[in-house]
Amino acid sequence: MAIHPLSDLTATELKQAASLVRALYRGQQLVFKAITLEEPPKELVLRYFKAEENGTPLPVIPRTAFAAYYLKGTNNFITTFVNLTENLIEKTERMSPKYHGNVDFDEVGKVEEMVMKTPDVVAEIEKLHLPENLCVVPEAWGFGSDGVDDARRQYQVYMFVGDKSNPDSNHYARPLAFSPVVDTVLMKVTRIDQIPTGAGWKTQETQPWRYVEPSEYVPEALQLRQDLKPLRVLQPEGTSYSINRDNFLQWQKWSFRVCFNYREGLLLRDIRYDGRPVFYRVSLSEMTVPYADPRSPYHRKQAFDLGDVGAGLVANNLSLGCDCLGSITYLDGLISDPSGEPLVKKNAICIHEQDNGIGWKHSNYRTERACVVRNRELVIQQILTVSNYESVRPHAIRSRFESSH
Repeated sequence: MAIHPLSDLTATELKQAASLVRALYRGQQLVFKAITLEEPPKELVLRYFKAEENGTPLPVIPRTAFAAYYLKGTNNFITTFVNLTENLIEKTERMSPKYHGNVDFDEVGKVEEMVMKTPDVVAEIEKLHLPENLCVVPEAWGFGSDGVDDARRQYQVYMFVGDKSNPDSNHYARPLAFSPVVDTVLMKVTRIDQIPTGAGWKTQETQPWRYVEPSEYVPEALQLRQDLKPLRVLQPEGTSYSINRDNFLQWQKWSFRVCFNYREGLLLRDIRYDGRPVFYRVSLSEMTVPYADPRSPYHRKQAFDLGDVGAGLVANNLSLGCDCLGSITYLDGLISDPSGEPLVKKNAICIHEQDNGIGWKHSNYRTERACVVRNRELVIQQILTVSNYESVRPHAIRSRFESSH
C-alpha cells in the first residue's frame, strides 16, 4: 500500500535518506541534526485529497526527506533534499557560517562531560570547598548570536550545585558565579566567564561555598496537602474516537491526521468537520523564552524551543506521569539520532477525552424543564522539557465545533 503523502517518514525511509546523504561524503563522518519529511507542495496534496473524495486514481506524489547535518569536527552545516521515490539526491547546500544547527542531547552530553574534566574548570570547582554531600551540575546552553563570533559554534555552560544524595534535587536554586564557554569544533573550553548571580551587575572571583536553603519540587521533599480526595476518570465502554495504523483519527464529526517531527513535535494535518476542510495544518511555529536580563552572558539567554532545540527531541514520555487521564491512547514519535539512525520517542503523544463543562443549556420557565448538554473535548497532547521548564501543548477539539491550542 502506498504511503500517504503527509505521513511521517518511516524508519525505512529515514535510513534510506541517511544512506544517500552519507554516500556524498565517502570517508567522512557526519553528525545529523535532523532527518524529516519535506512536505510536498500544497497544490499537489489538495489534488490528492480531491481524488480521495471522488474515489478516482490517486496521483503519485514523490516522497522527499530533508536532512540537516555537520561534517564531523568542522563548522560546515549542510542541508540536503533527498527524493526517496527516485532514490536520489535533489539538492545540497552548505549554509552560511553564521547559521547553526539545533542542539541535541549527544552534543550537550559531550560538552558537559568535557567541561567537568577541564583543568581550569576543576580548579574553579576546588575553590568552592563544597561539602561532601554536594556536587557541581553543568548545563550547556546554545550560544545565542549577538554579532560577535557568530560563525563559531559555541556553548555557554551554566554551573549549579546539586545534592549527591538526591539526583532530582533542584540545582537551579543554587547557581554558581562562573560559566565556561566551549567551542564545539575544537571541543575545548575557550574561556571561563565570571557572571553575576545576585540582583546587581557585580562579578567576583569564585568564593568558598556558603549554605543556600534548598528549594525542592519533588513530592517526597515537600509537605503535600491532605484535603483532596481521589478523582477518578472512568470510561467503562472505552473511547469515542478511533485511530488507525496511519494515525488517522475520527471523533464525532471530526477527522484529522496526527503527525510528529523533530522540530514541531506534535502537528495535526487535514482537519475536517463533517467532511469539510477546516485546517490544512495546525502546529506550533516557535516558542521563545526571553530571560530579558541585560547582563552578560544572560543577554544571550533566549531559548527558541523549536528552532534551537526541537519539540520532538525534548518530548516527554507521557506514560510516566499523570499527563493524561481516563482511557488513553499513546503514540510514539520517530526522529533521527546524530548518526542518522531512527530514534523512537516513546509515548510522545497522548490522546484522551475529557469533560469541559456545559456546552449549552436552556430552561423553559413555563414548564420548569431544563435541557443541558455537556461539552466534551478530545485532547491531543505533547509536553516538552527544555532544561529548567516545561511546556504543555494540548490541542483541544470540542463537540461544539471548536478547536484550540
